Amino acid sequence: MAGWQGASIKNSRRVALNKKNEYISALGDNFSRENGLILGTFFVYTLCAVIFFLYNDLYQYASLRIYKALFFSVFTLLLILKSFYHLLSNRVRHGYYLDKKNFIPDLKENWLNRRVVFTILMPLLGISLMMSLFGSVKTLFPMVNPFYLDVPLMEIDRALHFGFHPWELTHAVFGAGLVTEVVDFIYQTWFVLLMLFTAWMIANHGLGRVRTKFLLSYILIWGVLGTFLAVILPAAGPCFYGNFVDGVNVYSPLMGRLHEISGVIQGDNGQVGLYAILNQELLWSFYTDDYIGLGSGITAMPSMHVSFAMLVFLAVREINRKMGYAALLYLIFIQVGAVHLGWHYAVDGYVSILLTWMLWRFSGWMVGRVSKTTDFDQNSGATVPIP
Repeated sequence: MAGWQGASIKNSRRVALNKKNEYISALGDNFSRENGLILGTFFVYTLCAVIFFLYNDLYQYASLRIYKALFFSVFTLLLILKSFYHLLSNRVRHGYYLDKKNFIPDLKENWLNRRVVFTILMPLLGISLMMSLFGSVKTLFPMVNPFYLDVPLMEIDRALHFGFHPWELTHAVFGAGLVTEVVDFIYQTWFVLLMLFTAWMIANHGLGRVRTKFLLSYILIWGVLGTFLAVILPAAGPCFYGNFVDGVNVYSPLMGRLHEISGVIQGDNGQVGLYAILNQELLWSFYTDDYIGLGSGITAMPSMHVSFAMLVFLAVREINRKMGYAALLYLIFIQVGAVHLGWHYAVDGYVSILLTWMLWRFSGWMVGRVSKTTDFDQNSGATVPIP
């Protein structure tokens, strides 16, 4: 009887070991397939950008360095903060900062092995180069296809909002100077969120499919929405409406109101006023000086502010549903702020929300096609597909 039980235990262990080996093999396959999917998408975007520059004889304006230093700096800062968090967490939970016995093995397994290094460095380098190309391409949009959609988009906005300009509705509700200042501040945090959240998703390779979906969607929104649609649907936006549209500037009352609020802030506190006004003036100077660099380029349709905020919402909701509500609130603030501060037509944001959701679903389908990820139960030795 004892011999039979011993043989049964050995057989169970052998089965569990085989399943664990199958799990490790599946992880290896997923490593190649998912990273290959991301790398391939980077390559397609780069190829399209190269064709754009060569076809329009604008290759001398291409740059690969606009965002590179910034992304690497933010990523380095994030790693430092993550290391401090790990040390403090160990101190609170275990009474020590470092587990000296397991520190080197854990470091090798979780950070310094070939797969992890490639999984982190590939999207970090790829996104920094891609965003630099995007910055170059975005600045050249008006040279390829001049702005012509501002009037139609303005009319669509008014038709969708019962004869009102959307900014009239937002200022009726949030028109107080202090409230506008708060909206302006929240809108200004978007670029910080773009850098930090993207770097955080790159660094957290343990998030698995959600991370892969986010990175793939990230490339697609900047490629499909931020580049392709922005070229074929050129619009400058309400804040620059009067600079490109002849006749009456229907957004003059909005810009006058924003300048008035900005002037009050400057007079009361000696501050810079509304960041939106400062950045719009800076962006216009970039345009008139033909400057290509960080933040240059005018384009309204579709709204990449809204698109990325939507992408953050979709990713955060999948990671933590409760935190997803906070991300949804931020998305609403960005959509309202884009209209309230004169950056975008409301329809810019509506289109961005819909298309970003579609690209997120498409990314999930693509990841599901290439991935065979399974989760390994250490207790039962079973392998369970991850949905």
